[in-house]
Amino acid sequence: MRKSIKYLYIVLGILTILLFFFGQGVRWYAMGGDTEAYYIYFGHHIGVKPLYPLFFHALNQIFGAERYLYAAAVIQIIVAALCIMTFVRFVGERMKLDKISTVILWAACLIPFWLLLPEDPIPHTLMTESFTYPFLYLYVVIVLKGVYDGKERYFYYSVLFAVFMTLIRGQMLFLAAVSLVSYFYFMVKTGQNGGKTGRIGRMAGKAAVFLVVMLLLVKSESLLSAGYEKFFFDAPNQDYSAQTQVQKALFCADRENEGLFTDEIEREMFQRIYAGMEQEKTTYRYSPKDLWSWKHTTASFGANSYLAGDVIREVLAERNLLSADEIEAESQVLDYSGRLSGKLIPKNWLRCLTVSVGMMPAGFVSTVLMHKRSIYGLIHAATLILYLAAMAGSILISRWKGKLLKETEYMWLIIILATVNVVSSNLVHFGLQRYLAYTVGMFYAGGYLMVRQLFLIWKKR
Repeated sequence: MRKSIKYLYIVLGILTILLFFFGQGVRWYAMGGDTEAYYIYFGHHIGVKPLYPLFFHALNQIFGAERYLYAAAVIQIIVAALCIMTFVRFVGERMKLDKISTVILWAACLIPFWLLLPEDPIPHTLMTESFTYPFLYLYVVIVLKGVYDGKERYFYYSVLFAVFMTLIRGQMLFLAAVSLVSYFYFMVKTGQNGGKTGRIGRMAGKAAVFLVVMLLLVKSESLLSAGYEKFFFDAPNQDYSAQTQVQKALFCADRENEGLFTDEIEREMFQRIYAGMEQEKTTYRYSPKDLWSWKHTTASFGANSYLAGDVIREVLAERNLLSADEIEAESQVLDYSGRLSGKLIPKNWLRCLTVSVGMMPAGFVSTVLMHKRSIYGLIHAATLILYLAAMAGSILISRWKGKLLKETEYMWLIIILATVNVVSSNLVHFGLQRYLAYTVGMFYAGGYLMVRQLFLIWKKR
């Protein structure tokens, strides 16, 4: 039986590669929205993490300019297949799945790679998601190994792997928070011996050590990014957060907020930007009052970001203050973006928070379903039902079984992953579907594992 299952994994792995090569409407590579702007032409770009540009740079050196993008697509497809099959094998062995259940698990894991078609044919598209989507399956394996085996070191490994993924795509820093939550769960689960005071003391000490190590690793990611910019481009590691914050700050601003700016240059910048936003209708006042409002919000954020950058450069150029050095000019734009948001966000903090929270329902939709306007109300209702069913079902199967099941812990981890991603993405920036659909396949895999366990419990009874 074990031998036949082993052959099944091999067959599914080969089938995964074939499906990626021939089943997504793209034979080799596909350009994404950021491909040419940030990745394939090796150079300095604000906020771009080092590993993905270095990946292309190395391939360019090895295969040459005519072939390196083809090589990138092939490598991405193989990596995706290996990561998916590692996850399927791990879960299949730990849950003792039969052949049919293994195939269902495998099929569920492929869902994200078809959900985003035709816009994002992961892993063909030359975007960071072509690595971070499959790597998340490995991250989940690392955390589950720590939970299932009761081995503390795997939670440290998970933070290290999260930092590695962050060096590919900055958004993946949210995984550090998931590792922290998972580690707290591990301590509660394993810290049953000894008196209450002793348990709390040990947990507090371990949590403090874990938190310090996590923060040091996160800091190391920042230092490595800074070193990359300095070594290759002699450029500072510019903080892109100022550019993301100003999008929301401007969207939530009122015209009367110009009184916040005592500096003449800042006031002129704000006045010009706000006039442009009024013309383009990219403020909160023009947002529709329905479930589709997130679409206007995200589009407005992007438009406001470009508008702010252009206006800041124009005002500085008119006053002969804009640096002739492009990197220094970028720093000036980021500096004034930070000044604008630094005054607007404290004034309109409640509106900024409301806008962020208002985008989260659509974010949760992205983690389990697609966005379709004609049935959008039903889609939101279905999303709520799916999450409630996942939470209730994961608890019930363990209660009825009389012990904590692996399927329950698996489902909890996926729910935490999806929730932290939705909340962090919308608080910091905004949540497009490709930012949030990472856990779609794993969510439905968990749903199947729960239903299977329910059937086994019913059959035994």
